Amino acid sequence: MTNARLRAVLYARYSSDLQNERSIDDQIALCRIYAEREGYTVTKVYSDKAKSGATLFDRDGLIELIADAKKRLFDMVVVESLDRLSRDQEDLAAVYKRLEFAEVEIRTLNEGKATSVHVGLRGLVGHLFLRDLGAKVRRGHTGRVKEGKIPGKVAYGYRAVVGKPGEREIDPDQAQVIRRIFEEYADGKSPIAIAEDLNREGIPGHNGKPWQWPRLTGGPRALLTNRIYLGEIHWNNWRNVRNPDTGKVNKRPTAPEERVVVKVPHLRIILDELFEEAQAVRIARGKKQKIPPKGQRRPWQRNGSLLAGLLRCETCGSSMVRGQGDRGGRPRVICTSAKVGGCQHTKSYDEQMLESVVLNGLHTQLADERLINEFVQAYHSERAVAERAARADLEGTKRRLTEIEAGMMRLVGFLEKGTMAEDIIASRMKDLETERAALRERERLALEATNIVELHPKAIERYRQAIATLQEDLASGRRPESRAAFRNLVDHVLVKPTEKRAPYEVTIFGRLGALLGLDLYPAKRTPREILVFCH
Repeated sequence: MTNARLRAVLYARYSSDLQNERSIDDQIALCRIYAEREGYTVTKVYSDKAKSGATLFDRDGLIELIADAKKRLFDMVVVESLDRLSRDQEDLAAVYKRLEFAEVEIRTLNEGKATSVHVGLRGLVGHLFLRDLGAKVRRGHTGRVKEGKIPGKVAYGYRAVVGKPGEREIDPDQAQVIRRIFEEYADGKSPIAIAEDLNREGIPGHNGKPWQWPRLTGGPRALLTNRIYLGEIHWNNWRNVRNPDTGKVNKRPTAPEERVVVKVPHLRIILDELFEEAQAVRIARGKKQKIPPKGQRRPWQRNGSLLAGLLRCETCGSSMVRGQGDRGGRPRVICTSAKVGGCQHTKSYDEQMLESVVLNGLHTQLADERLINEFVQAYHSERAVAERAARADLEGTKRRLTEIEAGMMRLVGFLEKGTMAEDIIASRMKDLETERAALRERERLALEATNIVELHPKAIERYRQAIATLQEDLASGRRPESRAAFRNLVDHVLVKPTEKRAPYEVTIFGRLGALLGLDLYPAKRTPREILVFCH
């Protein structure tokens, strides 16, 4: 490949939001100098800020770069070093393979043209660097813990000692609240009732936020299971493991011999007897509730709700989420603020009945001509508000699209290596492609949201037909396509407080963009097209 007016793009990344953002600018400046010296024409700059090099997930800039490379929009990529692309052996090789297939070279400032040898060596070095860095951080933290210091956030009940990093002292006011919580829980009071009373009395929680009952008993860092209140620092009980399929970090318990326990008597807030009484109550309640084993779900939890993330309380505007199921195991939803005493709308609703009410109200609430005209008038009069909402929606949509495309690339890699069953890959690919097609349609609408579009009778009729089709589809079954179409059509649902055993009342708010040409069932790519894209 000759240098004569070659089209080059630049890529830069820094890994932590604690690092200086100038790092991006410095990398780009050095890469631009290199490109000019070699006679390349720089056409575009890609970057990822505060993104780890240990995974491709959430790397919007890199995913966009790979997609543009497949379109032959440039001839080479200039980076400071290969570890800017990735420090993971598998991911770096995957990026190199896809750019090589697109006939795009990788140029680094120190090594020039990257070859498979460079990629193999740098991938290994990057992998060892990450492991060594993690080991050094753990070793440093362990040393501080053995000195009686606590790396990380300050737990409720304590405050940091000014000028002495890692040291803690008891906050008298918060310590009194800690003792109250343990005593009330040991006496049989529920976590929900405890949180409600604390909020009602205006007692602030951690960092001044309202009390949330799950923080009292849920998870390895729950208040009622935290042994720091006994004057003990328990360190390195958990380790972080990144899931290669999703890019998310999971917590797993460490081996007993690797854990560190340090006595710090000056930080004791409660007595051993009270702590043990609270643990006995917690264990007894867990057995009574018949909590399923880790990794298993109740039948109604296996499939996500059609209304998940769409329900809002009419009284306070908070989201409504699943609470405890009824005696028959059917899920019920409740206002999140009501759960902690912040809202008077305390009634819970049968989720399946609520879905039925929403589906029955689709046509009457979203296809009424008078309401449609009001929606469009509001759209014209509040264009600026609509544009801001569209930009926010567009940002989230693009982020999820990059995650989906990265996940598809992973699955294709598993298919090539034969490390995962083909039927599992095919099923997951189908689900991802269904979501991707729906998100692409939403992305198109968000991009067009700044255009003022008049409402025409044909548009109204197409809109009504789409709603009728969706109703029939959802009534006959819950295909992934119909679920995606529903979420593209409905923006949110307000649930109105009603008396006990009274019929449910909801107000459905549709996406205004659906009136302007939304295709509820957009065309999906074929498996062959997906494979071509991911390669």
